[in-house]
Amino acid sequence: MGKMSRRRDERKEEAVERDESRAGRSPSEQLSLLDARLGDSMGAQRERLRLLRAIEESKPKKRSTKKQEKERSTEERGERRKAKDRRSDDRGRKG
Repeated sequence: MGKMSRRRDERKEEAVERDESRAGRSPSEQLSLLDARLGDSMGAQRERLRLLRAIEESKPKKRSTKKQEKERSTEERGERRKAKDRRSDDRGRKG
């Protein structure tokens, strides 16, 4: 059993090393590494999708030319909910 646990420990250490090296790469660096290993847009489809989303999120967003809607305060939301509850009660519904 000693040989088996030694191999398990080795594999655990290798996994930690891989995790640390991956944590040091940016999403674009990881994507280029996948391209180098597997070929352009080949394999690892879910990982590529996740990386592309992360890259898009990290890009600065463009400002909208439309006026931004004012967020409703918690008081307004509470009042709306109370009014909705009252209407439901008037209809004889229970929530």
